[in-house]
Amino acid sequence: MVYQSKIKLEEISEVCERFYQRDGFVKWSDVASVFGISRQAVQNRLRTAVEKGDLPADTVARWQSVSSRLAASRERREQAREDAKLTIQVTLTSENLKWLRTECGVRGLRSSDVVNGLINKQRQS
Repeated sequence: MVYQSKIKLEEISEVCERFYQRDGFVKWSDVASVFGISRQAVQNRLRTAVEKGDLPADTVARWQSVSSRLAASRERREQAREDAKLTIQVTLTSENLKWLRTECGVRGLRSSDVVNGLINKQRQS
């Protein structure tokens, strides 16, 4: 097994581009097979490179197959649904709203952070 750190990003990029030129998309498991690593290791390496600014995100997006794009889109929709379950609409008194906005400004926080912090403190007391 070849350790991920020994594989240069340029090598991975070259292999991805070769598969893209051949097939019109990149199958991450095929790239992984070339280097003797897992598909997840390839995806993690590319994600890290994008986050560090070493590889443009649009390049990785171009390499993705339609099924990869659909899976990522589905995951984002599912995450949005889960996030929506955690959202509530609250009506505050004008005094409480003024206090909350002041606290947010002073502390550099969002209102949800202040409210969650107060709830956490109340639950622990």
